[in-house]
Amino acid sequence: MNKILQEITEWEYPNHTYEIRPDGKCVAYQKFSQGEWRRFKKPLNFTRSRRKFKTLKKVEPTESL
Repeated sequence: MNKILQEITEWEYPNHTYEIRPDGKCVAYQKFSQGEWRRFKKPLNFTRSRRKFKTLKKVEPTESL
């Protein structure tokens, strides 16, 4: 199951919400944690280093956001 992660890092950049596969690749994101989801044609590498996240929920990979 994919995880929906909301970034909660306190810094000068805007935070987003991400859909992350079990292998750690990002398949979609929601800009500024609101509005519509944007899916990537190819999953992107995703690093969590130096950032903080909270898990909002787990979703099936085929579930449309």
